Amino acid sequence: MSRCPVCNTPMNDIFCPSCGFDRSRDYLRLPTFAPLTSPVTVRKLEPVMHCPGCGKTRFQFRFESQAFVCADCGQVLDMPQVRTLTGLDIRSICAGRSNTGVLTGDGLAAAAGDDTCGQCQVRDWRNVKQLAFGHSHTVALHRDGSISAAGSLSNGLHQILGWTGIETVASGWIHTVGLTRNHTLICAGNNKNGQCDANGWTGVKDIAAGTHHTIALFQNDTVRAVGNRRYGQCDVEKWRNVKALAAGMYHTIALHHDGTISVAGISQYDLHGALRWTGIQAISSGEQHVVGLRQSGTVAAAGSNQYGQCNVESWTNVVAIAAGGNHTVGLRADGTILTTGSDELGQCRVQSLLRF
Repeated sequence: MSRCPVCNTPMNDIFCPSCGFDRSRDYLRLPTFAPLTSPVTVRKLEPVMHCPGCGKTRFQFRFESQAFVCADCGQVLDMPQVRTLTGLDIRSICAGRSNTGVLTGDGLAAAAGDDTCGQCQVRDWRNVKQLAFGHSHTVALHRDGSISAAGSLSNGLHQILGWTGIETVASGWIHTVGLTRNHTLICAGNNKNGQCDANGWTGVKDIAAGTHHTIALFQNDTVRAVGNRRYGQCDVEKWRNVKALAAGMYHTIALHHDGTISVAGISQYDLHGALRWTGIQAISSGEQHVVGLRQSGTVAAAGSNQYGQCNVESWTNVVAIAAGGNHTVGLRADGTILTTGSDELGQCRVQSLLRF
């Protein structure tokens, strides 16, 4: 058991039960900048920060404004919040073609990797529930059902900014699909291959987007797909008892309620090793590889391993997975982020994700 560096109270969690100090913040560098529930003088760790207005050393963190305020004179301090990996409350991860993203429990977002079109400019977003990456755009679903987006919004993608009442989102190469709270599917973006022809489908409970195709899981656990079907990636109508979906460039993968896997479509690399998986509780798909999270907290992978994106067999205690174009990301129960595969554009440099 550790002790709070502010009031010396024993603490088992990242928050002090007495004064509210959050030890996930970088208090060694900014020792008096703690998110306190009431004004408390911080123990004199060096270097002690002083208010530039009055010179005092008591500060509060105001959650409503996300700012540090002097408890004595009320001056707002122009200092960034700093967090480290230890104790960071990462709740979910996602991956795109050349991007990796994380969300914290308080709805903050961060993205790493390709930022050519500004698709990593997500740090101002608040109350984010889900992230999804396209080729050159990033989509945020907020807790109120509204949408924010960063990057290129060409080919009609700008229409997603007007969506409301959305429950979940998924993005393909240049299209995005959303599922409304009344179980209706809505689409925007490039429709060259008919991937947006799913617009208006009802009775849907989950969605996935491949590079140029869209897949829907209906409330009766059946599946339907539209878009590029040249390689059989849309041949999913016979699937039954489906729990979850994922899609890549030319394939679609399904997780059934019994923990087994189905695969449709082709890849120049063998994805059908996934058919031998059992005990799977979650799936994700990259462009040419697929990953599965076992109930044991270990991870399985099949498909292209050109960049090492399938080197996941040593991972343990994993609670979430995400497959990008040529990389794979895992989240452990203790908040540790694992990555493997291509880091050509910085998508595996997770340290850049850890400052909010």
